[in-house]
Amino acid sequence: WVLSCTILTRDAIGRLGSIHDRMPLFMDPDFADAWLDPTTENVGDVLDAAIDAAPDVAETLDDHVVSPAVGNVRNDSPALIEQVE
Repeated sequence: WVLSCTILTRDAIGRLGSIHDRMPLFMDPDFADAWLDPTTENVGDVLDAAIDAAPDVAETLDDHVVSPAVGNVRNDSPALIEQVE
């Protein structure tokens, strides 16, 4: 076993499409068990269904300008998500 995590992405929809071409997949919990089950066959079908069923959260997310320091992986601070003028 390896302790790890994965961020699943999808094509960006809504306003997020003007910022970037990809966005996180906000997976409905109903699909999580199938995704994590190592015996699941046709995992691609599970992901396709999860994408189709994903709530359209893109329009509920807020966006704002942040510091260019966000683009440097050496920077790690809660201040990175604060809005800048």
